Amino acid sequence: MSLTSLVRGVLYFLCSKGYSLAASRLTNVDLASVYRFLRTGPSDVMSVEDCLREPNRIVIDVRSPSEFAQGHIPGAINVPLFTDHERSLVGTTYKQCGQEQAISLGLEIAKAKLESLAGDLERAVGQVRKNGGSPSGAIIHCWRGGMRSRAMKWLGGQLGVDFDLLEGGYKAFRRVGLNYLSCSARLVVLAGPTGAGKTRILSDLARSGQQVIDLEGLAHHRGSVFGGYADRTQPTTEQFQNELILKWHGMNRDQVIWFEGESQVIGRVVIPEELWQQLTLAPMIFIDVEVQRRIEFLLQDYGSRDVGAMIDAASRIKKRLGGLRYREAIDSAEKGDWTNFCRVMLGYYDKYYFRALEKRGPTHLHRMEIRNPGVLDNESDIIALADRITSS
Repeated sequence: MSLTSLVRGVLYFLCSKGYSLAASRLTNVDLASVYRFLRTGPSDVMSVEDCLREPNRIVIDVRSPSEFAQGHIPGAINVPLFTDHERSLVGTTYKQCGQEQAISLGLEIAKAKLESLAGDLERAVGQVRKNGGSPSGAIIHCWRGGMRSRAMKWLGGQLGVDFDLLEGGYKAFRRVGLNYLSCSARLVVLAGPTGAGKTRILSDLARSGQQVIDLEGLAHHRGSVFGGYADRTQPTTEQFQNELILKWHGMNRDQVIWFEGESQVIGRVVIPEELWQQLTLAPMIFIDVEVQRRIEFLLQDYGSRDVGAMIDAASRIKKRLGGLRYREAIDSAEKGDWTNFCRVMLGYYDKYYFRALEKRGPTHLHRMEIRNPGVLDNESDIIALADRITSS
């Protein structure tokens, strides 16, 4: 079957179904122009840079469900043109038989489900309107800004909605976004031993108008073996990085940006190398609190008394704890002696933190003692310190 016949079949299919697309509009369609539209695409495209500058624009992602689940632009609506299986078939055809056969197969698959596709797209448009946005201001994309997004843009046009295409698609968003993370900025790392209340301090600084990027919040993890949240699963590394890209792009890099001291891996997600290199070189403010107060804070803040969960946490670092300390931690958990359990675990984490401090060197490290975890005696002091050490 020729491509023109397939396109004609698609149009007749829509008319025979009596769907919401205007029949008069379809009968006047120049089939050659439809084919040209799918092959070359329209000129009304939006660059990734412009997309990032307008974070309130609605994004419609037409990639397959598994692609979307792996990672997507935060807030995007998934309206897949193909299922995962259909995408695999078209991709295999492209590799084995070439572009023309892949286009023909894609149109044949779409022809059989155009009514449901149009319905899905109309529901997405309805969601845009419900959220107070303009459907014609929505951005549509696939992996590289190719055939899938152009086909859905064409279908949107038949519904009376003119979408913008994201230039280069999701692949370009990832490339440009990760490059942005390497742009120099005034970064400060707030570090300190486990239980010092770093996250609480950063939350207070954010409420005071400071720029804070909460890596643990984006990762849905507290950054230690205690760290998973019972009610939240971690995102994929790709999605974590996408959320980070949007946060980063919304920051004023001429002003101080605060981060909490983390290892490059938070739970199972990874801070991208582009940002990690900056964080390792950034000045650090290290806050410290007396051990007993940190233990009390941990018992209150983490709140878990699940023996199994705590034994599992200790088991994950068994080799690094050493046999005696590991056995002491397990015995304490089984007896419900949470104070001693925390003391044993903090012994390991404190050792880890102080080793990391040695690598920083005195010119990048600024110490600050606080009396109570998560509570600054004078917030303006740490803000002034951050401004001073990032201005040189």
